[in-house]
Amino acid sequence: MHFLFTLLVFSCSVMAQTDPLSHKKGIVFGLGGTISPYTFPADFDGTDKEKLSDKAILYGGVVQLGYDVVLFNRLLFGLRAEGMSADTMDVGNKSENILRGKSRATNALLRSGVLFETKFFDPVGDPARMILEIFVEGGITSGHRSFSKQFGGGLITDEYVDNLEEEYQGSVLTGGLNLTAKKGAFFELKFTHTNITNTRQQFSGQKIENGGAVTPTDRVLDEKESFTTFLMVMGLHF
Repeated sequence: MHFLFTLLVFSCSVMAQTDPLSHKKGIVFGLGGTISPYTFPADFDGTDKEKLSDKAILYGGVVQLGYDVVLFNRLLFGLRAEGMSADTMDVGNKSENILRGKSRATNALLRSGVLFETKFFDPVGDPARMILEIFVEGGITSGHRSFSKQFGGGLITDEYVDNLEEEYQGSVLTGGLNLTAKKGAFFELKFTHTNITNTRQQFSGQKIENGGAVTPTDRVLDEKESFTTFLMVMGLHF
């Protein structure tokens, strides 16, 4: 019995060592960064609204956890769960002109990829063998966004402030490239297109024109939207 157990362990060890794609299977963990453009969905009503851009860029981080299986030494199928957090840098041509905000989201994705072996030649050593994966992902997302757009104050007689709080759900479609080394370390680039299908928004605002009284500018924003996020992730297969 002891001999059979030893033989079984040895056989599994040999199979793991000879499997050229063993490092692409199993648990996946990654950390990285995100970049996403954002356009504020409402214009100011005042005559000075052109002095502040509606566009900004969100910068943040992403945590990725997943599991992969490989079929026929060519096809990869997997699951991914992602958490993302991003914030804007202040945008505006004056200190009083600001568009700022933050975004938080979680994605649940199904992944399908095709694997290719690649070689990177080292002029002073042996070529490094790596696995190139071309993949697509699809799934669902849920997130929260908070943005504030402000113009005026100080010596400026016109002043406008808009605030947007939004909770949303939607669908996600992703495409990208993954490069994995023999020991399981990987580098990944991908673009994620999010289509918002359900949103709950709270929009509030106010304006002061020519130094006059404060006028509320609350409104309802019922437009559904889509946006694209660029992700760069580094991690490890276990």
